[in-house]
Amino acid sequence: MTSQSQPAAAPDLRSLEQNDAFLHRHIGPSEAQIAEMLAAVPAASLARMADCFGAPVLLVVGFDGALAPAAAYDVGSFVQTMCLAAHDRGLGTCQCATLTGYPGLLRDLLPGAHGTRLVVAVTLGWPDREAPINIYRRPRAPLEELVGWVS
Repeated sequence: MTSQSQPAAAPDLRSLEQNDAFLHRHIGPSEAQIAEMLAAVPAASLARMADCFGAPVLLVVGFDGALAPAAAYDVGSFVQTMCLAAHDRGLGTCQCATLTGYPGLLRDLLPGAHGTRLVVAVTLGWPDREAPINIYRRPRAPLEELVGWVS
């Protein structure tokens, strides 16, 4: 007879606060990590983020709180597709996970958001094509440095 370790007990996912904590612990940064990241961000940048970078639309995306936390990956796929479709139509987007770091506030502001696990906020609007951030081209490593092909 071999000794096998018992799988970790599943967390009690009945309360959204526990769900949010579980999600951030296992998928995203912890509250302490978010606080540390925000402390390093200049106040002017935080103010622009809180103003949704001047975009006229803020989309907050989440999923039913009864679903498993791994559903956040499905939300990511949906958001990526939505952003690509917006870009195809000449719109600009900015994914702002930091804004969902305040789920209680967002649930109070958004009708129907109670019972929803909030994952990411996305700004949507017409981009300023001449803004320095929109014309900056960062250097990228060649694909061959990042991908190993198996034949």
